[in-house]
Amino acid sequence: RRHHIDLHDRHLARLIRQCQDLPGQRLFTFVDERGEPHTVCSQHVNDYVRQVSGAGFTAKTFRTWTATAAAAAFLAADRRPPTKRGLLAGIDHAADLLGNTRSVCRASYVHPAIQERYLDGTLTDLWRSGPVRASAALTLSERRTLHVLTTHAADAMGAPARAA
Repeated sequence: RRHHIDLHDRHLARLIRQCQDLPGQRLFTFVDERGEPHTVCSQHVNDYVRQVSGAGFTAKTFRTWTATAAAAAFLAADRRPPTKRGLLAGIDHAADLLGNTRSVCRASYVHPAIQERYLDGTLTDLWRSGPVRASAALTLSERRTLHVLTTHAADAMGAPARAA
């Protein structure tokens, strides 16, 4: 899917133009130590993510987390009674952030527990009962999203939730 952005940073615009001037006219191209241009593909990105994380994460892991946390924060802030239209607004918010369609985002990126908790009317209270501060590794919204997900999983298993 193509994205259109307006860029107002002259330095960044110059760097992007230089990247576009590389052979192949691909934005995501890099030049190796020998001066050879190479296209960056998803496999390169995923290999890097696995290497630096030391786990089986991929770029999709981060996209899923971002969409889930964005939708959860949006939906938890909705003061109206939960509706399917309200849920779709939250999904659309996350889809816009990722540059995806609503259907792809709903099916592949926003965790079903967030959708369920919103529709059953428990998301906002559960969100508010979560952490009150960010941590060194997670934003407040991410910590609250983790709280909602761990509580949902614990409820499903009949076990007490651990602190996020």
